[in-house]
Amino acid sequence: MKLALVEKLTQTLPKPTLCEAGVVYALVQTRKLMELEGLQREYKTLNCHRDWAVHARLSGKFARKIPNFLEDHRTDFANEKTTVQDIIALSDITKTIALRKEFIDVGDHYEIASPCVASER
Repeated sequence: MKLALVEKLTQTLPKPTLCEAGVVYALVQTRKLMELEGLQREYKTLNCHRDWAVHARLSGKFARKIPNFLEDHRTDFANEKTTVQDIIALSDITKTIALRKEFIDVGDHYEIASPCVASER
């Protein structure tokens, strides 16, 4: 099963642009790979974004940080009283740099041949 999943990702990820379905497919296949070896807890950002892509409601502890943060700061955002610290806290949860790093790490771990997950070594 592992080899079949790696092959599916190798065929899907080289496309220069992916539609929403392609992105969701890649995230789900990546999750399956991580579940086979119990690695999902090592990739919190990747899991959070995958959950965000495939679920109408976020329920995981890490994933709940985003809506919880937004709810906690809703009044501040509405009244334009958001602080720099608020923005930094939100960016720490949602930053794409962490997502890209984790996706590259998973690609390296499973030797997925694709420029989308190739490390920049």
